[in-house]
Amino acid sequence: MNDARPTDPDTINATESGARPFKACIVIPVYNHGPQLRPILGTLTTFGLPLILVNDGSNAETSAILERAAEQAGVHLVRRTCNGGKGAAMIAGFHAAHDAGYSHALQVDADGQHDMDDIPRFLAAARAHPAKMITGRSVFDQSVPKVRSYGRWLTHICVWIECLSTDIKDTMCGFRVYPLKPTLEVIKSRFIGKRMDFDMDIAVRLFWKGVLPENIDTQVRYHHDGVSHFRMFRDNACITWMHTRLMVGMLFRAPGLLMRHAGPPKEDHWSEREERGSFFGLRFILLLYRVGGRWTASALVYPIVLYFFLTGRKARRNSMLYLKQLHAFCPTAIGHPPTWRDSLKHFMSFGKSIIERLDAWMDNIEPDRLNWDNQQDLADRLDAKQGSVLIGAHLGVLELLRGLISRKGVHSINALVFHRHAPGFNKIFHMANPRTTSKLISVEPFTPSVAIHLQTLIENGEFIAILGDRSPVGARHRVQNVSFLGRPAPFPEGPFLLASVLKCPVFLLFCLRGEKSTYDVVFEVFEEKQLTLPRRERKQALNAAMARYAKALEQQCCKAPYQWYNFHNIWEHHAK
Repeated sequence: MNDARPTDPDTINATESGARPFKACIVIPVYNHGPQLRPILGTLTTFGLPLILVNDGSNAETSAILERAAEQAGVHLVRRTCNGGKGAAMIAGFHAAHDAGYSHALQVDADGQHDMDDIPRFLAAARAHPAKMITGRSVFDQSVPKVRSYGRWLTHICVWIECLSTDIKDTMCGFRVYPLKPTLEVIKSRFIGKRMDFDMDIAVRLFWKGVLPENIDTQVRYHHDGVSHFRMFRDNACITWMHTRLMVGMLFRAPGLLMRHAGPPKEDHWSEREERGSFFGLRFILLLYRVGGRWTASALVYPIVLYFFLTGRKARRNSMLYLKQLHAFCPTAIGHPPTWRDSLKHFMSFGKSIIERLDAWMDNIEPDRLNWDNQQDLADRLDAKQGSVLIGAHLGVLELLRGLISRKGVHSINALVFHRHAPGFNKIFHMANPRTTSKLISVEPFTPSVAIHLQTLIENGEFIAILGDRSPVGARHRVQNVSFLGRPAPFPEGPFLLASVLKCPVFLLFCLRGEKSTYDVVFEVFEEKQLTLPRRERKQALNAAMARYAKALEQQCCKAPYQWYNFHNIWEHHAK
């Protein structure tokens, strides 16, 4: 087989560390495509690229065409005596290309559906991103059968779940440029589908390995007289078994896949670390919940939580620190000195709370499962349409209350957050339940316009909810030390300063998991009319209000020791 000429644009000197110079060829799997193969080969030879044709046990007519093509310069024929399927043919072609010194292989199907004019675009993308898989994103005309269109979307969804990502836009397109080294490493280390399941299987496993896709739109046409080798029973069985394997494999890789969205840590502050990456993770967990139900989402969440328990030494240490401090302050809370089993229980309780949030967003929690001591008080205040501030904590599942209160007539529950993903999370709420009126409002940075907007919400009779047990990234020094579980701990001033500025009633609100799938709601008056901070005694009054809140929080921690989801050392982060 003749190599590409040194002056060809397909051979360049740029290399990655330890990689071959970029050198591409075309690999075509062929099985009984007959006379329609001649014009395709004629078109491909005009690009001046080496061709590797794989005869996958074709009949005499197709084999004769391939033998004549192999007599041309720059064409190499790989002969397989028995038909093994598209995947088996591609794997044989990849090995031949690698042995011949090529770094990349452009896969083109032999059925003539692909737009050959896009080959230069694919190669240019491969040269620019040699470590990526360049994959076509099919743009269909009216020739595509509706049944195939629907089937493709179902397969896309399965692959997106298996990757925990929608980065691979078209999971079935056979028009791709593969980097050969990582592709063959995957093929050697894993069983890859040998038939029509190949394109999906190899794409997912390359993604798992870290070979990211670069998507290029390309026109695809279905020919009425085209040759199709898809066998309904056999290939659907292969594809179903492939998705089963990949779904199981995804569960073991889910933590790492989700962490790809998180990005590198930039700052050792708990509120920033907590939110990073959670937006994309929640999107996929919600997708699992909607497609497969509560059990399917749980099958993803609990292995992830177990993974972080086993690998997150700092979080595990901080969990034990909290449990030991709680036991020293209130020995009856746990009933025994905490061990690693209690820390694991703490982690798993957090995993359960994620599923409960999805239940709340999807309206799958009935109101009669919530136990209220003073439900009528809340109902009366809602009827009066008096705006109020609700101060909660990272304790229990407050999302249950957001949905319930919305049903009771409040136009909106406005939860204040301190991160830039608030619009994205609002979209998640709407995806989960288009009827929801709850929304998140980002208050980082807190500007005068934000304050005016919040005041307008209060005047309109809406509720503003804010968590009082963690400080935002931009205000980590605006804290005061108050006693919490017997030790001084820095709590943020912001929620209490905001409540005083808005001049409205203030309530404490917690929702704790009870027994037999019920929840206990704590709705307490913190300030009947408004939180007043006299100018001359501002600091002392603020500290007193924060101390009351900390005392209320520690009482709830004693009731539900595993439901305060603090996996950071609150006592360590003092103002500096």
